[in-house]
Amino acid sequence: MVDSDTRVAKVVSRSLPHAERPRVEHSVAILLPDGRVAASGSNGEYTAELYSPPYLFQGPRPQTSSAPATIPYGDGFQVSSPDAQDIAKVMLVRPATMTHQLDTEQRLVELDFEAGTDSLTVQAPANPNLAPPGFYMLFLVNSAGVPSEAVFSRLPCDSCDVDTDADTDRDGCTDGTELGPDETLGGRRNPNNFWDFYDTPDAAGVRDKT
Repeated sequence: MVDSDTRVAKVVSRSLPHAERPRVEHSVAILLPDGRVAASGSNGEYTAELYSPPYLFQGPRPQTSSAPATIPYGDGFQVSSPDAQDIAKVMLVRPATMTHQLDTEQRLVELDFEAGTDSLTVQAPANPNLAPPGFYMLFLVNSAGVPSEAVFSRLPCDSCDVDTDADTDRDGCTDGTELGPDETLGGRRNPNNFWDFYDTPDAAGVRDKT
């Protein structure tokens, strides 16, 4: 492991419980809102196991009394917690979208905050490139490294500042350059059209991958 502050690597060895079933290709491991990890699937395997990491047993878990359902980019927002004075980290974790052991949405964003008596003033991420719009699990982590149960909050797309002069509809494309299903622009094919990645069919209707 590498310490993110000192950039010093160290070897960590700890014996942990083994899974009951082998989890190989086509398996997934998903962080749940309660801090456990769900492991499921594999080749010909249809079971699931719930793993409780050791950090869930290092003392009382911090509580979240309330948190906003929507968090505008760049804004400060309030999170109520009776454990506010002992909170060491506030973080957003993207819910998993996994296949073949790969989570294509894997993302953790640590947020700046100030602690009050029973609430936290938290700074939302300002850059949608670092935290794309959508739902996130909001975790509080105390000084012992114990996480709260997550509260789901959403970073809304309509609060993104995505080059509003050129992208007023905020779809990620400069206005007027959106591609239809069979269009190209400057040699770029529409990535949303699956068949654009294949040649046109031959007389027998067969498409060859390009």
